[in-house]
Amino acid sequence: MTAINSCLRTYSMMKTIRSIKKMHVMYTFTRCVSTERKQPYYNLDVLHAPVFADRKELIHHIQKSVLYDDENILALNKPNGVPMKAVHDEGVPSMFDILEDLRECYDAPELEYMLGLSRNQSGIILLVKHALAKVKLKKSLQGQRSHGEINHEFICVCLGEPKFKPEVEKIRYLRKEINGRQQAVLVPHFHKSMKKAPLSSFNIQSEVLATSPLESSPKVSLVGITCDSGKKECLEMYMADHLSPILGDHVYSHRVVEVAGEQVKQDSAAAIRSPQIIPSEVKRTLKIGKHTHFVPLHLHKSGLILHRFPHKKSEPFMIESQLPGFFVDTMEKLQLLPNDENIDAYEEDEITDID
Repeated sequence: MTAINSCLRTYSMMKTIRSIKKMHVMYTFTRCVSTERKQPYYNLDVLHAPVFADRKELIHHIQKSVLYDDENILALNKPNGVPMKAVHDEGVPSMFDILEDLRECYDAPELEYMLGLSRNQSGIILLVKHALAKVKLKKSLQGQRSHGEINHEFICVCLGEPKFKPEVEKIRYLRKEINGRQQAVLVPHFHKSMKKAPLSSFNIQSEVLATSPLESSPKVSLVGITCDSGKKECLEMYMADHLSPILGDHVYSHRVVEVAGEQVKQDSAAAIRSPQIIPSEVKRTLKIGKHTHFVPLHLHKSGLILHRFPHKKSEPFMIESQLPGFFVDTMEKLQLLPNDENIDAYEEDEITDID
């Protein structure tokens, strides 16, 4: 796991964190990549894992996935594939199905979800333990956006070599029905006349952390993302717009097609939801075979910085989460490790800061 630890230490948010009052304890917020067990792709029982047969099994897993716990909030590491709310007649346990169990376990009768994730994403979700904490957390999150603080940390594996701007970008989008499904659609050009439209936006900064040495087309990259929002499917839309859909994205990946060896965008209305097209070399390396539709979304919320919580004068603090087993397995097999100079630059910077 040493190589993976070194890779994650180059995560771009390190520079941002250092600007927040020299918070030395946060230098290694994505080093927590250990996992209870590996989840190899050739075993279909765990490929889309963890898959929970019932509520008790999910509770047992969640109780071992607590990231932070105090008198105000509870942070959990949500697994991939677990919905926040139950889907009708699907029979899959959801996070809301175990809420009463969590209330009893933590002796918090007012416990409720405050910051969730979409079904296919894994990583940090937040619960508040009482009404006052809910009010304070809401003010904290709203204040962070108004201050332009990009405090949500994600890491993803994508098919492509995206080119990002070095500065923070403002992304505008709207949601509309496409092929019978609500999807996010980028609004690249903003006009004053659009102010009354149902537009949403988020600020984001991204960086390619590593590129796989495989000769696949397109290449495979490891990307670090920091943003001020984690709303449903926004990051999948964002990465597809950069011609680098996230591995395991079976919806937005079809907005990108290969023409004469080049990745190009196609009209979102023409992008039909279906299993993602994955390069044959990547499929062989990951031992996916024909079961492409089982590949989980490789998008993980690895960190969250809370500012001015629970009090206005409170110091910022970081909540961090481990990567899922399948994610670590993918990184190892695809050799998604940083260049030596990136590691050296990080270590040199770290020493300078400590001094």
